[in-house]
Amino acid sequence: MQIKPSGMIRITGKPPLLTFGRRNVEVGSTFTVTNPANGQDYEVALIAIEPPTFTLRYRNEEITRPIKSGKSQ
Repeated sequence: MQIKPSGMIRITGKPPLLTFGRRNVEVGSTFTVTNPANGQDYEVALIAIEPPTFTLRYRNEEITRPIKSGKSQ
């Protein structure tokens, strides 16, 4: 999976937001990702942000990934 958020924003008194460039996504939101290999679109739901990870759901499957920059270290 190549979904790489650029970070996370936490504002006092509000739930955290996952950032993708200039776009902020909150838990419970759905968004579209495109497979660069074949151009197919997939609608996924952000179901949890628990630093240092986030969890996505596609249909009945869930995947948890680390929150980190897409830049090489």
